[in-house]
Amino acid sequence: HLGGFSFFRPELIGDTLFYFSGYNELDQRGPSGLLEFIRRLLHDQRPSLVMLDGMATLEAHAGSELEVKRFVHQLQVLAAGYGCTIFLITHAEIEAHSQPEYTMVDGLLRLFYRLVGSRAVRELQVLKLRGSDFIEGTHVYEITADGLMVYPRLEARVAPTIPGREAIVERLALGVPQFDAMVRGGFPAGSTPMLMG
Repeated sequence: HLGGFSFFRPELIGDTLFYFSGYNELDQRGPSGLLEFIRRLLHDQRPSLVMLDGMATLEAHAGSELEVKRFVHQLQVLAAGYGCTIFLITHAEIEAHSQPEYTMVDGLLRLFYRLVGSRAVRELQVLKLRGSDFIEGTHVYEITADGLMVYPRLEARVAPTIPGREAIVERLALGVPQFDAMVRGGFPAGSTPMLMG
């Protein structure tokens, strides 16, 4: 599905880019089975970045909100221990404060679109980025042949920099220049942000 993008490099698949399915583990052993599956992958592959898609499916398999919170907490411990940044991806279109695990993650991004007249506008909002400042509000983005293109609002381009506020932790840039600039260079390494939308 990525073959139409200009950045796609098929030679990376199976070399530095891997796809794993943990659905069977989740289906057969629940969230604890998926967590053990992820732990083995982190140990064997030593990735710097993991995208975990399907949080809504995990929530459906969990017996309670407490089990989901326990999963997110243990995942954060693994991420910190292996020095890996883990993105949790969900399609849930709900308020950021209505799910208890949303308070546990280090970052929370919301991707959504709305109609302006007859035109659909895609927007990105950083709701939370623990330990960092960011430009609040929504920013327009589009998906092009070059990938995700973020267009920060005008005040984001002219916002003054404050001396002495250099980053104190290593940050992981995602390679989308406008987005990386919006979150001040990327996500803190070893953090657990969530993409929502």
